[in-house]
Amino acid sequence: MCNIRHATSVTVKSASNVKLIFLDIDGVLVTPRSHLVRRGNLPSPEPHCVSALNTIVKATGAQIVITSTWRLESSLEELREILADWGIRTEVLDCTPVGLASRGAEIVAWLDSWQARNERIESYLILDDCCDMEGALLDHLVRTEERDGLTTLQISRAVEILDQQAAGTASA
Repeated sequence: MCNIRHATSVTVKSASNVKLIFLDIDGVLVTPRSHLVRRGNLPSPEPHCVSALNTIVKATGAQIVITSTWRLESSLEELREILADWGIRTEVLDCTPVGLASRGAEIVAWLDSWQARNERIESYLILDDCCDMEGALLDHLVRTEERDGLTTLQISRAVEILDQQAAGTASA
């Protein structure tokens, strides 16, 4: 499991500001269609979804925090290996805590924990096919469709969210 209550094994490329992508996997990288194509006991991601995520990462330098239910079955190291094997070209920093009322609450708890350690978040983006976010989190959300996953049509909005916040402030 990635964490019991909260993963703490965060390694950051730089002690300065960081841009983050809170990443769901199913419905963002893996669609019902690609779920049928197996790599061992794991589904394959949609190539266009991986490409779209890599385009966002290349444009922004963002790193990943896993919000997906995959964190319940896989360790942080296993998730890092899976995403690297899929061709995701950025660091996977951490996973959000589990057991809170919603994924949105788990993201807020992770952000609070990160900021309590006096680490600055320059900006963040939430990629998810579900919408159990509230308040200010909605301004950070690019909602995908489960059947399509992350598409090229969503790249510009995702980059805009990360860059727009970087020009201002990133608040939860």
